[in-house]
Amino acid sequence: MFRVPWVKRSPAWKRAASSPASRRGGTRPALPLKVNAAVTEMELKFLHLLCLPLFLTACQKLPPPAPALSAAASEGQAFAQASCGGCHAVGRSGASPNPNAPPFHVVVNHEGVTAETLSFWLSGAHNYPREMDFYLRRPEVDKLVAYMITLRDPNYRRAPD
Repeated sequence: MFRVPWVKRSPAWKRAASSPASRRGGTRPALPLKVNAAVTEMELKFLHLLCLPLFLTACQKLPPPAPALSAAASEGQAFAQASCGGCHAVGRSGASPNPNAPPFHVVVNHEGVTAETLSFWLSGAHNYPREMDFYLRRPEVDKLVAYMITLRDPNYRRAPD
């Protein structure tokens, strides 16, 4: 018989279990139970300890919401996901699928990178590594730059080398 350690059976249970009706397969009377208060208090403390990480997690400060994207930035995001997402991480965080391709959020948070410098670099196909075997037209560059600039984070800290 399975016993629950924090529940103690009362003497009335023993009397009910040994009654003639229960031995003949008849209906058994309700089994009165007594709960051990000391064990219940200990379990309550244990439950509090289990719930503590959940409460602490719920109180964590959330990252700021992403700003609303302009039409050009929204189109740039779609282009980045379709054309660049195979190698680069194109979101606000994460690692790139290709370890040799820097994530967009790292690129735009480099010191000295502006919309102009990024646009100039993306416009020159001779700047691309061999793996990036395509050419961007001016409207694509403008939309991609508009999106990439939205990934800037004033609190960005470069990962240690």
